[in-house]
Amino acid sequence: MRPNGLELKAWVATNYQDESHLLWGQTLQSAQAWAEGKSLSNQDYKFLTASLELEKGKLQIGLLENRNSHQILPSKRHLQIITILSVVVTALVIGVRQLGMLQTWELQAFDHLMQLRPHEGTDPRILLVTITEDDFKLPEQEHRKGSLSDQALALALQKLRQFKARTIGLDIYRDFSVDPSNADLATWMRRDSSLIAICKASEPKINQPGVSPPPEIPVER
Repeated sequence: MRPNGLELKAWVATNYQDESHLLWGQTLQSAQAWAEGKSLSNQDYKFLTASLELEKGKLQIGLLENRNSHQILPSKRHLQIITILSVVVTALVIGVRQLGMLQTWELQAFDHLMQLRPHEGTDPRILLVTITEDDFKLPEQEHRKGSLSDQALALALQKLRQFKARTIGLDIYRDFSVDPSNADLATWMRRDSSLIAICKASEPKINQPGVSPPPEIPVER
């Protein structure tokens, strides 16, 4: 008696198109064992051949899906590792930078970039007034403290005002008050917003004291 006769008839009725009636797995193996050594009809042969092709196709699809799953897993694992390493490295760099450990390298890199800039020439709007050794010998420098006496500073500022300087930068440390005998200089330093002075911040880590700005100039300047 032919096994799976109903499946064969149903498959033939669909003009050999509906693969749901074909055999696979243990049922196909049983049909192959039954057909061994027998003279099969054309329909039986086509039915078994189509079933074998379907089984082969399913096996190939299964192998391909298994291979893809093994390829996807390492990719996900690599992505997770890269993400974790990126977060760790970023946090480490931020932490080290907050501690100031990169400051020296950053300043060196910035200085190097500044040196690589093309020469822009001298800006004609800027006038640089320097103090030389000969200036220390001038009469108005007789009672000086630091680089400039009050009298010499007053004379220099008076000349600059004649040229209507928009901004005057005093690049000299003056952490002492103007002498009471030069009250006009002290008043002008307090009121003239075009005058900007310098100071130096302290560095407790290296026990480096700071230098205060001139007492007559407001903190914002």
